[in-house]
Amino acid sequence: MDLNLIKPFLAVYKSQSITKAADELDLTQPAVSAALRRLENQLNKKLFVKEGRGITATGSAIMLANKLEGAMELIETAVTEKQEIHAYAMETALQLLNSLSRVTFHEPPIEEVLLLEHLRTQKIDLIIDSVFPEEHAFIVEHLYDEEVVAVCRMDHPRINGSLSQEQLYSESHVLYQMTRKNISGLKFKADRVKKRNIKMEVSSLANVLLTAAKTDYIGACSRTFAENWADILKIQIFKYPIELPRIPINMVYHRRFLNDPVHKQVREKIKSILC
Repeated sequence: MDLNLIKPFLAVYKSQSITKAADELDLTQPAVSAALRRLENQLNKKLFVKEGRGITATGSAIMLANKLEGAMELIETAVTEKQEIHAYAMETALQLLNSLSRVTFHEPPIEEVLLLEHLRTQKIDLIIDSVFPEEHAFIVEHLYDEEVVAVCRMDHPRINGSLSQEQLYSESHVLYQMTRKNISGLKFKADRVKKRNIKMEVSSLANVLLTAAKTDYIGACSRTFAENWADILKIQIFKYPIELPRIPINMVYHRRFLNDPVHKQVREKIKSILC
């Protein structure tokens, strides 16, 4: 088998699109199509068939991909050992990990589909988030569960020292937006609270705390993040007046980096700090 044909085949197999595979490999569509035809001729097997406007893998292609993917990942790992890790990390974990060497942290996108796509296409090497992908290519390690608390400013005119359900329902709220499958972010869980008066929606925990510190709004936030900024921002922290499940924080990475020395070392350091 011509090894130069493997990458085009796997790219088409993963994307189910010659166009997308060509873009990923920086090749022309005719070049990718020609590579597939050559591979089919060498194997004497049909690998893809037309389906609507696209293509779909045959049984032979599925069997071949299952054999080749692991081997290609081992080869790529051997020749491209990571020296610097790029990671997405939720704010609640980021503040605990900012001293790690050989890691550059980035703010994760709100949409889960982008989070996983960037991991799949190697734009990012590691994710610390509440996502729990079920794809075989991804490894998920549970790190810890985060408690959700209510926050408001220290000199709130109506809340001091405790927060009742009645107060929770009667006050205005700032809401954190985040889209995840296994939880709906802190927006979540806020949806369990009836008849809340939502005055503002924000895309970060930092904005939840900043808004709560400067207004009379109540916010929902992770306990770790809130406690880290409570004294500086002069905010009160309360146990949420209704029962809410904890937020799972997971470490997610592609299987290709399972045995990469630098990647593995970084993962162990992260677990030693967060677990």
